[in-house]
Amino acid sequence: MDPEIVDVRGLGCGSVLIELAARRRSISGPVVVLVWTDDAGAPEELPAWCRMTKQTFTGSVGDVDGAARYRLTLEPLP
Repeated sequence: MDPEIVDVRGLGCGSVLIELAARRRSISGPVVVLVWTDDAGAPEELPAWCRMTKQTFTGSVGDVDGAARYRLTLEPLP
């Protein structure tokens, strides 16, 4: 299964995390996502959010069109 693309280029990290939380509320099982972001804080903030919310942060998977891509797995809310 291909990962779901979460394209949040142009948004600040607060908005990026809100988008990820919203996606998490709408899923019924684990979903692998690729987050595309140009937010400079993402390298620190995405792994921290994943640790705090017990999501799986896999890491950076390179850049495309000026946006960094990060792979993570979202788990549904209990």
